[in-house]
Amino acid sequence: MDEKAALIRLIQRLEREFTPSERRVARYVLERRSLENDSSVRGVAEAAQVSEATVTRFCKRLGLKGFKELRNVLSAWTVDPASHLSVAIEADDDLHDVMEKTWQAFRATVEDTGRMLDPEELERAAAAIAGAGRVEFFAGGASGYLARHAAVRLMALGIPCTVHDVFVAQLASAKMLRPGDVAFLVSHSGENPDILRLTRTAEEHGATVIVLTSNRRSRLARRADITLVTTGWDLVPATEAGPSRLSQFLGLEAVVNAVTWYLQTRACGFGAAAE
Repeated sequence: MDEKAALIRLIQRLEREFTPSERRVARYVLERRSLENDSSVRGVAEAAQVSEATVTRFCKRLGLKGFKELRNVLSAWTVDPASHLSVAIEADDDLHDVMEKTWQAFRATVEDTGRMLDPEELERAAAAIAGAGRVEFFAGGASGYLARHAAVRLMALGIPCTVHDVFVAQLASAKMLRPGDVAFLVSHSGENPDILRLTRTAEEHGATVIVLTSNRRSRLARRADITLVTTGWDLVPATEAGPSRLSQFLGLEAVVNAVTWYLQTRACGFGAAAE
């Protein structure tokens, strides 16, 4: 998925989380499907009937530096209108609608995750993990269960891995990382303050930082050495429910399978991994 499509998907996912004024900007962008090269903050603000500060805040919520970056990404936008997917459950939905939106959310999650995972970044992650002294997974909540599953699979390949559930233990473990080790952080939003602190600690101790997140413009993604982008079309906003977890699971499965491939090709002396 290109940058334009990825950004519009992000706007769609966050639409229900925006303030009312930010939502007007989001709807203006989604309905218009492009921004001309001469578009201005004032013009968008007037068209969306919000303040210029709201437009700027909207851009920041998307992880952009400002309006100029939004305009550059969306100028001459050519995303297929069919990609405008809405799966949020509404008050006037009947059970049939809810069921259909459930299937839509999971189908879109599988398809989008496959498109958004960058093969080059995936290979870099595989190489770093395969050659690591140890891999430390950092994740919270339900993401922790998925990280533990991935760690067990990697240990079966002979790669030392550690997973801790409690932040104090995570921080202590992060301080033990050294150059050649890998810190693998999982965060749907990419803005979890505890995960961000662990990232800084891992960086300070020279570890390679790999991030799995659905927000490529998050602070976490910006700090990473290697960023793997997932997605997730949750039916209830801000719940990080089934689709988000499915996308994380698929992303972690892709990592484990990529490491398996990397080890096999390196052992056989052929393929990109052996070069």
